[in-house]
Amino acid sequence: MKDFCKAYLPKHDEVVTLEDEDGEVYETKFLACKAGLSGGWKAYAVAHNLLVGDAVVFQLRGACKFKVRIFNSLDFLYRYYLLCIGMVTSEHED
Repeated sequence: MKDFCKAYLPKHDEVVTLEDEDGEVYETKFLACKAGLSGGWKAYAVAHNLLVGDAVVFQLRGACKFKVRIFNSLDFLYRYYLLCIGMVTSEHED
């Protein structure tokens, strides 16, 4: 994670834009020294009902912009089960 941050994110604290799957945009603060998100992250997590075990994928779309996809832990386990038993061939199928 820190290697990614060093290579692709600002070397100083800066506002980062998170865009969810519905196109809604949230601003949060990237803390360079911690290679993590701070101010605004809690609001994003609450708005998206993030729970322990959920997976969050950040796709870099610009200098300080990410497209964010959330995989609910139960949904993820269900899709993995379907994949294992051959009911789906990719994550895009239901």
